Amino acid sequence: MHSQRLGTVLEENAPSIQTVKKLVKAVSEGRNDMEDEPRPSGPVTACGDANISKVLVSLSDDRRKTCEEISTETSMSTTSVFRVQTNKLNKKKKFSK
Repeated sequence: MHSQRLGTVLEENAPSIQTVKKLVKAVSEGRNDMEDEPRPSGPVTACGDANISKVLVSLSDDRRKTCEEISTETSMSTTSVFRVQTNKLNKKKKFSK
């Protein structure tokens, strides 16, 4: 009933049923504000100096290594290796025919 009213008033900007249920639950538990809680997170260290050095050393052996090969060699995730290569070292994959 209420969702139909919200849908009529807000049209495409109406929140989903799941969102409404979460908000109702939060209010019933005594929460007064609907701002997101700050999330505890430390600084991103994937592109830190130590990891950049690891990737550089690995690439100095063979510049054609794949992210997977470097990942295995350095114990870094392939995503971290890719980020270091593209964001910090400005290396782009070049394709050849």
